[in-house]
Amino acid sequence: MRIKLYHLFWRLFESSRDVRSANFFLTITRFTFSAIILLFAALACSAQTSDYFIMRASKDSLDGYMTFYDTQEKNINILLSIDPSLSIANHIFEYGFQPKGKLTTDQDLYNEIINIPSETFEYAVPINDTFIKSGNYTLLFRLKTKENQKLLQEKKINFQTLRKPNTYYRHQAKKNLLITQRVKSKEIQIDISKTFVNKYDADRLKKNIFALAPIAEKAELGALSGITKSNKVNELRQYFYNFWQNRNPEDPRAAWLEYAEKLNYCSRKYAYGAFKGYQTDMGRIFLRFGAPNRIVKATNERGARSYEIWFYTEMDQFTNISILFSQIGTMANERVMLHSDEPSFYFNPNWASQLFIDPQERFNTTSHRVYDFFKP
Repeated sequence: MRIKLYHLFWRLFESSRDVRSANFFLTITRFTFSAIILLFAALACSAQTSDYFIMRASKDSLDGYMTFYDTQEKNINILLSIDPSLSIANHIFEYGFQPKGKLTTDQDLYNEIINIPSETFEYAVPINDTFIKSGNYTLLFRLKTKENQKLLQEKKINFQTLRKPNTYYRHQAKKNLLITQRVKSKEIQIDISKTFVNKYDADRLKKNIFALAPIAEKAELGALSGITKSNKVNELRQYFYNFWQNRNPEDPRAAWLEYAEKLNYCSRKYAYGAFKGYQTDMGRIFLRFGAPNRIVKATNERGARSYEIWFYTEMDQFTNISILFSQIGTMANERVMLHSDEPSFYFNPNWASQLFIDPQERFNTTSHRVYDFFKP
C-alpha cells in the first residue's frame, strides 16, 4: 500500500514540473488535494484492516438521535460478522448494558456471553426489565478469546428505551445489587487453571451449576440449562467462574463459598426424599431471599395439616409479604409452597381446601392462626 502511494505521489509531482509556470499554482493545489484524499483513503483502509468484527442493529439511529425502543419491544436485533481469518471456535462475544448520563461508569448493569455459531449471524439481545428501566443506555459488544478472555475489540450502540414502572430495578439499584457489578478491564486476563474452579471435575461442576438455579436471573437460566449438557470441563469451569466473578469481581471464590454454606444448610434443613435442599420450595426461597424475618409454625391445629408461614418485611420488589408452606405429603420435611398474600408472587385460590383435612374447620376462622395472615 505504501509503495503504491509513493509511486502515485511521484507521478503527480513529475507531471507538475512539465506544466507552464502560469499553471504552477493550480497544479500544486491539485496535487495537495489529491494527496489529502489518498491520505484519508489510506487511513480508512488501515482502520478497516484493524477491525476484528463489524456489527449493525436492525434499527439504525437517524440524524444523530439514539434508537428508541418502546414498551412492547423486547429485543435489540444485531447482525454480527467476525473477521474470517479468526477461528470462531476460539472466540466469544460478550454483550453488556451500561447507563448513559451523569452516572455513567465502566460497570455493566448486565452482561452475557455468546458463543459464535458462524462468521456472520444475527442475535436478538433481550431488553430485560430486571436491569433496564426507561432511560438512555449503551449496548456494548466485546470480542474476546475463549481461552483467557482477552479483549480484542469493543463496539457500542446508544439507544433509548421506555419501560413500565419497575420497582425491582429501583430496589436492586438502591442496594447496589444489580445482576453484575463487574468493572470492565481491557487488561485483565484470567487463567482459569489457577482459580478455585480448577479442582472440580465435570460431574461436580454440573452439580454445582444446577444448584445455582435458585439465584440465577431469568436471562441466565437458559445459559445454565445449556451449559450443563456439555461434557467439556473447561467450558463448565469457565461458566462457573464467570457466574461468581459477575457477582463478586474482587473475590469470586468467597462468593461461592458463602453460597455453598447456604446450600449445605438447605440440604440439612429442607431436603426430603429424592429432592435436594435447593430443589425444594423452602430451599429455593431461602437461597433466593435469605432467612425470613419471622416464622409462624402450627403442627397440631384441629382438622388442619401442619403448616409454616414465613414473613418477609422486604423481598425484592415486595414488602411485608407472607408465604404459606404446608406438609402435603407423608415425609416430615415435605413442605410445599401453598399460597402467598401477594398475588403477583404466588397465588393459589384453593389453598384453604388443600390445607384443611376437615372441611368444616376451613370455615372456623377464629381457631386457626393462618387466617391472621391470609383471607379465607
